[in-house]
Formats: sequence, C-alpha cells, structure tokens
Amino acid sequence: MRITLHIGAHQTRTPRLVGAIKSCERAFGRLNIATSSPSHYRPIIANELTRLDGLPPIADEEDAVLAQILGKQTEAQHLIMINEDWAGDRNMMFKGGQLYTEIGASVSRVAELFSQHDVHITMAIRNPAFLINAALTAPSTPASLKWFLKSNDPMDLSWVAPVEQLQEAMPKAQITMWCEEDTPLIWPRILRQVANVPEDTPIRGTIAAISDSLQPEGVERFRKFLRNHTLTSAIQYERAVLAFLDKYADESVMTASCTVPGWTAEIIHDLSLNYEDDIVTLAAKDNVNFLLPATQGELAPDTQ
Repeated sequence: MRITLHIGAHQTRTPRLVGAIKSCERAFGRLNIATSSPSHYRPIIANELTRLDGLPPIADEEDAVLAQILGKQTEAQHLIMINEDWAGDRNMMFKGGQLYTEIGASVSRVAELFSQHDVHITMAIRNPAFLINAALTAPSTPASLKWFLKSNDPMDLSWVAPVEQLQEAMPKAQITMWCEEDTPLIWPRILRQVANVPEDTPIRGTIAAISDSLQPEGVERFRKFLRNHTLTSAIQYERAVLAFLDKYADESVMTASCTVPGWTAEIIHDLSLNYEDDIVTLAAKDNVNFLLPATQGELAPDTQ
C-alpha cells in the first residue's frame, strides 16, 4: 500500500489541504484512496507511539494500527494522512537555531509504523522571513521563536538542512515539496500529487487556495470562469489564476508585510534570496519532486 504523510510545515495551508482532501473523499474512495478524518487517525498513531516508547513495532503491531485506521476501507491501496506536528512540535520549530532540528527522528517514528508499505512524504515550505512573521502574529507564538530571535542569526535559517535530515532518516522515501507562496497557482497539482492521481482526474476544492487571495467578486467570477472553460493543462490554469489575481486580488493579502521587530528591509531581502537558493538546491536533489509553477517567469496575462 502507498502511505502518504503530509507533514506541514506549520504556517502553511495545511488546514486547507485537510479540507480539500475531505471534499474529495467520495471520489478518492472510488479510486481506493483512503482519506480518514485527522481526528480519527492522529490519536491512533499518537497512542501507538506512546505505547511503543521508542521501540520499533513488530509486523503484527503495524498491521493492527493500519487496520484500525482503515476501518471498513479494506480495499484501499493508498492512505493519505496529514499532521503538521509530525515535522516537529510547533513550539520547538526553531529549536537549536534552525528549522525543525528533530524532523528526521519525528517523521521516521511515524513512518516506522508503516514499514511494510511504500511511504511518501509531502511538505510545503515558506520563506523564513514570512514564516517567522506569521508565527509571531499567531495567537500563540512558538516558545523557541522568542529564544531564536534573541540569540540567533536569521541568515542561518535554511530548508536544506531539515530536508537532508529527512533523507538521512528515510533514504528510500520520495519527498514531494512545494512553496507556500506558489500554492494559489498550483493548488490542483498539489491535490493530485498528494493523491497520486493523473493530472486529468476531476477533483473538488480546486479554488480553495486562490479564494484566500481574491476579493469575493473575484472568487465568484473565477468559479463561473471554471464552469464555462475547460482548462486542460497546468499552464492554462495558472495563467487564468494570474489573470484573476491581476484584476481581483485582495490587496490586504497580496501586499502583506513582514514586521518582525528590529528587522530591516535588507534582512528580509537577504532572507528571501537565501530562500530562493534553497529552492534551487532542493529541486535538484534525488528523490525530491519539487512542484514549481509551469508559468514561472511569465508575466500575468490580461484578463480575457
């Protein structure tokens, strides 16, 4: 069986992904893809990890966990599960002056429960400058972030280290990644990649990500546009999104600023350049499938 673990990261559209996968539950079920509720499988996994207390599970224990998660979905050939805390506790995401310093051990412990199966990892990353800004403005700021900002150089933050740690802990696992910033453009591709279905597979919830970035009028017009137009490729969808963003973007979302106390525009610029370097490095890695926009480098077309 294929097991897909989506591990976050925090402050990305993981909740949107949970909702979109839920909306596809019936269609995916017909394709033998199991999509149980997180409230069902998360405690099952957490309880089993607590019970094992660091010991590896035996085959019978693995089978029991999988059977408990699947329930009546006994014909499933693919199981999708989502939990951003599998990358690491949110409070500790900046522990040690880096991002997710315990990600390898944390994710591999979960994956070990399914060692007899084909485990795949999916993960969204975000510009560290805006990741930190989002974490600071969240209802509860991660404890490790307060310490990080007092004692560390933000230029040391890189997504390469946690991904390499993941690969070291799980050398056979395929990792599919994308940038949070690209999510509105590539959302249908993300859903299909997570589900491992062909690019022409009909799915629901394809505008969930772009709806965050459009004015209400733009959301309704985009829905109508999709009903009246058949977009047969990723590049057509992305060009349509760019056109609607050009005309109907919610400027309060699109022009969000980074307001980390004490940071200058130069720091934010340099962090963003480092992030771009990380993307290039990660996209070139073996066993990493990095989803980049098909329209990368294009200017937004005029609205038709």
